[in-house]
Amino acid sequence: MRRGLKIFIGLIPMFMLAALFEGFLTRYTGTPAALRLLFILSSLAFVLWYFVWLPWHKSRAGFRQALKEKDLPPTREQVVSFVAIKNAGEIFSDVFTLLRRHARVGWLGILSASVLFVGLTVGAGFAGQSVSFVFPDYPGGAFQGWWNVIGRNRAPVIFWGQVVLLWGMFWIALRMVKREMSADVRASWSGSFGGAYLMVTGLLPFAVVWFLEVVEAGALLWLAGMLVLPFFALWLAVAYFEKASWRSFLRSMQLMQWGQGFVLGVLIINFAFLLFLFLDSSVWNIVVQFFSWLVPPDESSMQQFFAYTTAFAISLIVHFVWLLLLLGGMLHYFSSRERMDAMHLYEGIGRVGATRQIRGLAKE
Repeated sequence: MRRGLKIFIGLIPMFMLAALFEGFLTRYTGTPAALRLLFILSSLAFVLWYFVWLPWHKSRAGFRQALKEKDLPPTREQVVSFVAIKNAGEIFSDVFTLLRRHARVGWLGILSASVLFVGLTVGAGFAGQSVSFVFPDYPGGAFQGWWNVIGRNRAPVIFWGQVVLLWGMFWIALRMVKREMSADVRASWSGSFGGAYLMVTGLLPFAVVWFLEVVEAGALLWLAGMLVLPFFALWLAVAYFEKASWRSFLRSMQLMQWGQGFVLGVLIINFAFLLFLFLDSSVWNIVVQFFSWLVPPDESSMQQFFAYTTAFAISLIVHFVWLLLLLGGMLHYFSSRERMDAMHLYEGIGRVGATRQIRGLAKE
C-alpha cells in the first residue's frame, strides 16, 4: 500500500501540470501550428522520458537503497501502531489507513460539517447578513470565492459557525484515533471534559479561521499552510493527550519535527490544491449542469444552484483536508513522543524481571 501511495504522490505534479495546460494553454486555438507542434512534441518527450526511459534506467543502474519489500497476505488488516517511530510517508499512509478502517465516522463527520456550513450560509442570508458566492476564474478561485463569504464583520454567524465546525472535526479525528487503539492504550489516554487544556482545542480552530480570513489566497497562504497547519494539528494533539494548556505550546515546539511536518504539509496541502483545481475546471460545470433538472430552469435559480452546490463541494474538501491534518498531527505526536521520550522503551525496561525470562537477555 505504501509503495502504491508513493507512486500516486509522484503522479500528483503530473496531474497538476496537465490541469494547468488544459485550463490555461490549450484553449488558445489561434496559436501558430509550429508552436503547437513544438508543445506537443516536448510533452511527448517528457512523458516518454519520465514514464519509460527513467524506470528502465533505474532498473538497470539500481537504487541507492534497496527497496524494502513487505509481503502481506490479502486478508490481513493493517493496524496503525502508536509506539513506532515513523517518517512522513508512513504517517501519511497511516492517515488513509485510519480513514479506510473508520470510514463511517470520518465521512459522516465531513458530510455533517459541510451540510451545516451550507445551512449557516442560508440562515445568514435570511438574517440579513451579506452572503454571495462569487468564484473567480483562476486557479484556486473556487476556494477564494467560498472563503470570501466568511468574515467577522461581513457574516459573523458563518465565521463563528466555521470555528465550531473545525472544533467538532477535532473530536471526530480523536474518536477515529481512539477507536484504532487497543483497549488498554485507550484507557491510558482517556480524557475528561473539564480543564484549561480544552481552551486550546477551541482557540486553535479560531486561529485557523482568523488566519485564513486575514491572509489573501495565493502563494503566501499556500506556503504558510504547509508550515503552520501541521504544527497547529500537533499542538492540538499535545493539548489533549497531555492535558496541557499554556505549556502545550512549548511542548509542541519540543516535539515538532519540522522537516517531517513540512513534508506532511506539502503532501496534504497540494493534495487539497489538486482537488480545488477540479472545481475550477469545466468538468465541474458539466457535472453541476447534469443535475440542473433538480431546480427551475430560470437563470436566477440556476445561478443559486451552482453557487450552493459548489460551496457544498468546497466545504467537503476543506473539512476532509482538515481531518487529514488532524489525523496527521496526532500520529506525528505519537511518533515524536516515542522519538523524544522513548516511553515505550522505558515501559519495556520497567517490565524486566517481572516476567519469567533471562534477566540479562531482557536488559540487553
